[in-house]
Amino acid sequence: MDNAFRSMLIKTKISPPAHFHDLVERQRLIDRLNKAKGGQLILLTAPTGYSKTTLVSQWLVTTQRTFAWLTLDHKDNDPGRFWRYVFSTLSNQGIALPELTPDLITEHCPSTIINAFDDLTASQPNHPISTSETPFTLIFDDFQCLSNTVLLDQLNELLDFLPTNLNVVITSQIFPELKLSRRRSKHQIIELDQSALAFTEEESQAYLSHLLEHPITPHTQKDVHRKTEGWPAGIQLLSIVLDQDHQSPHLLDLSTPISFFDEEVLATLPEELQAFLLHTAFLPWLHPSLCNAVLGITHSDQLIEQLTEKNLFLVKYGETWRFHDLFKEALNSHDQVTDAHRQRAIDWFETNGFISRAIDQCVPLKDWQRVTRLMNIEAREKLTNGEQMTVDGWLRILPSDMQQDRPRLILLRAAIFLTNSHTEEAAEYLEKAKRQLEVYRNSPEKQAAAELTESDLEDTSKEITIMESFVAMFRGDFKSAHSLSEAALATPSAAGHLDLYAQMPMCHALIHQGKLVEAMHLSEAIIRQGMQDGLAFPVLIGISNLVPTYMLLGKLDKSIQLLDQVEHWHAQQSAPSPYAPWIDGMRALIYREQGKLPEALTLIQTLLDYIPETTDPFQIIPIYAIAAHVYRSNHRFEKGEHFLQQGLLVQQQHLPEEWPFSFPRLSSLILVSALIQQDTEKLMVWLEDNESALKDRTDFLSESERLLLAKLYLAVGRHEDCQQLCEAIKEQAGAGHRVQNKAKALATLTTCAAAQKDFVTCIQHLQAALLLCEQHGFTQLLLDEGPHMTPIMKMAQPYCSHPEYIDELIALHAQQQPSSQVEGNAEFQQNQTLVEPLSKRESQILALIAEGFKNQEIADQLFVSITTVKTHVHNIYGKMEVRNRTAAVAKARELNLLAG
Repeated sequence: MDNAFRSMLIKTKISPPAHFHDLVERQRLIDRLNKAKGGQLILLTAPTGYSKTTLVSQWLVTTQRTFAWLTLDHKDNDPGRFWRYVFSTLSNQGIALPELTPDLITEHCPSTIINAFDDLTASQPNHPISTSETPFTLIFDDFQCLSNTVLLDQLNELLDFLPTNLNVVITSQIFPELKLSRRRSKHQIIELDQSALAFTEEESQAYLSHLLEHPITPHTQKDVHRKTEGWPAGIQLLSIVLDQDHQSPHLLDLSTPISFFDEEVLATLPEELQAFLLHTAFLPWLHPSLCNAVLGITHSDQLIEQLTEKNLFLVKYGETWRFHDLFKEALNSHDQVTDAHRQRAIDWFETNGFISRAIDQCVPLKDWQRVTRLMNIEAREKLTNGEQMTVDGWLRILPSDMQQDRPRLILLRAAIFLTNSHTEEAAEYLEKAKRQLEVYRNSPEKQAAAELTESDLEDTSKEITIMESFVAMFRGDFKSAHSLSEAALATPSAAGHLDLYAQMPMCHALIHQGKLVEAMHLSEAIIRQGMQDGLAFPVLIGISNLVPTYMLLGKLDKSIQLLDQVEHWHAQQSAPSPYAPWIDGMRALIYREQGKLPEALTLIQTLLDYIPETTDPFQIIPIYAIAAHVYRSNHRFEKGEHFLQQGLLVQQQHLPEEWPFSFPRLSSLILVSALIQQDTEKLMVWLEDNESALKDRTDFLSESERLLLAKLYLAVGRHEDCQQLCEAIKEQAGAGHRVQNKAKALATLTTCAAAQKDFVTCIQHLQAALLLCEQHGFTQLLLDEGPHMTPIMKMAQPYCSHPEYIDELIALHAQQQPSSQVEGNAEFQQNQTLVEPLSKRESQILALIAEGFKNQEIADQLFVSITTVKTHVHNIYGKMEVRNRTAAVAKARELNLLAG
């Protein structure tokens, strides 16, 4: 889509209508709106023509409130589209929200917004809302367009827990399904209905004075008000007629407004304006460029200006205009739109990137061929952005026999399943697509009817193979994934982007075959091409492959450069990145390897905050794994164990076996945990179960587990076995350029030699490990060997060629040790600073809040009910004089109330 028109569309959706300052000021209603307290819903409900939108716009201007606006239409029933616009309009007003991922859309958008406003004072103290007594206002205009029950449930959740610094305003032609009775009983709502919104006699007179070019008598004014019963649209209709012939309003019949409009308004306009209105009313909005294209003229801007001057129900939103609903209905009832008009509209929408609008115009023409072609243009982007419902809706537009017959449509259904992590259903539809593809290949008649060329069939075949390779990859069958990717790449295609998607599963396969250098070059190429083509998904897959590969190859600095480059690229895109958690997770791992544990912990907290906003196990498991890894390195073993167990629980609930892309692997972290805790029983069980299968392996995939096996040998005193295994890994990793694993083998050889009191060999191994670690930035690697590494380094320091580097490592290791602060000091501190000291249980809960635990997790940890936890949290807030969790943690740290 052209950036100028994309910007225009967004501005149209998130801008209130132009406010005319000389319209009737409705102070009596503005005063009622001003009585709304934070956390309340404001609902304006009335049929079309009662100036609901105008009143809200007027209120915002006169009270100078900070607000975010969203004008709705029926396409916003797709939760992905709806929440993308909500997040966009809130972000434009400076509300800090996380990147909107496809999974976040599924369930947690309301809680994300609630948390953002709850924490606004602490997280954004300089935001206008943080320093204002007036709540922020979020407006949903034309709410009657929403009917999706999932979306309405989400909005009910938002309204149920509306923060005190936020109001929601809804304008609707009908009463929305928003638990209104309950909200009325709890005084959570302010309502203006038709009777309230109707003009008083004085307001009707003021409105007429504004609309009419010539004055009318007070008697005629009263007649207008009586006949219209204060209906603003009716007054506007009558004003047009009165300006033309000054006949008395009691002679005019408003009982059928459409007929009245036709006879008394439309028929009196110049023919050119009549034609313009009748031939553009089918459009979702008016823009001079669009109208020129549809009508084959060049002066639509002038015609729109004339209509605006005549007050003919045309309202400006941003850079576009929209007909009043009543006016639009009246115009479309004439059915003056030709197929040629629609075809030209479709051409304009397609050219300017409004694919969904183009599809809408294809439906009355039953141009199913064009619908399928248009779907293929944008479906992939919609799916990766979490708008599966939109794509599903496009499919459902088509005749059912067509959906079951066309290979590309069946393929698209498979893609919907795959993006929703339903691998087996996707595989089933891929088989259907293959069968139908063969039917088309053997039937020139069907090809001709579907307007398919041999090239189209080859592209479809290639896409099926690519998706099969993704299915194999998600199943962990990397051999098949590689073969299928190769087969796809060997198939020529006019669509160049297909090769980019075909390379992704191949990358995973190369990594699992230990061909890291090949995988590195391929990943770099995927990222470059993805960024060049503006495709976020290939970039994500590229970095998820490339960063772990860089780490194994000892390229930590290059990893950071890559992530910086990708973040910069995402910032330049017109839509926000939905993949920030992946980037933060990769960056946290690199910081850990570099020994930058505070920076890693900061990123981990961001990642953990993301977990309640997702239900996707493929995102949750890596986050828990990374969190466990980083917390363990910070000597916060209980916390690390907690996240490890959480990750295992999600894995057991959702996956048949360990997910092959979790990095680090949960199974490896379990053994590391047992080693740290010196759990001899668990270690011996693991040794019995895994030793025979591992010790003779030489493949890359087993290297990490064999390194752990070596550590286990060392822990149980089998020094010779440890030495032999580490020597083998050192040679294999060195031959494969896997610097990280070679350095790990050398580090374990160092501690093994020290345990055998072979200090000459110990120093030799340490010297080699130090050389690799210093050269490639693996600061944490040696410290991970445990507390015995520090005395080994001190002993060897006089004999090593890197004494300064050893000093740095020893100093860093000392910094990473747990704090020795005593609990009594914290209690004394709080007694001096709080109006009332925290109880022991409150201190426990405060510490868990600071660790990132949610209320239910705290209840589970302390074996109490969630109600008890909420009571303690409420008491903590009172004693600390704060309003939310973020502020409580910040003040606790300021007062030094958190030990460790």
